Amino acid sequence: MIGGWHALALVKSGKVLSAKKILERLVEANKKGKEREWEFNEWLHGKTGKPKGMVKQAWSAAMFLAAADAVRLGRIPASFH
Repeated sequence: MIGGWHALALVKSGKVLSAKKILERLVEANKKGKEREWEFNEWLHGKTGKPKGMVKQAWSAAMFLAAADAVRLGRIPASFH
């Protein structure tokens, strides 16, 4: 979830390329999962990036989608205004 907010903040600051890099890392982490692909885990280990906590977290999925939308549009989605 925090990674999604980070990407949104970067987009808002005009740093879309940096946000895209964050989004790419989120794609890798969310796709990896602990047990299967696309689990949207509760959190990621700060040093290893490994998915941790509970799986199927709606807020993690929602912020991932918001970040993807912001990077695609190059601006913050209207729903965040």
